[in-house]
Amino acid sequence: MHGQWVRMHPFADHNGSTARLLTINVGLLYGVHFKLPGKPRTDMPSPGLVLDYNLAASSQMLGNDQNMVVVLDRLAR
Repeated sequence: MHGQWVRMHPFADHNGSTARLLTINVGLLYGVHFKLPGKPRTDMPSPGLVLDYNLAASSQMLGNDQNMVVVLDRLAR
């Protein structure tokens, strides 16, 4: 769902914020509590999970969802 929203949403502004909000809400619906990082900053490298999330979100824009699956799986534990 996260990747589909990022790829199909027609606006550049708040696209990622909306994708994170949808992901958190769908997780809550199924009893999974995700603590997603705030707005990613692609111009500033970030350590740890934020960097992993940024890279996964970037690869989703290219159609590769596997990295985000790994990041969200780690967050769900």
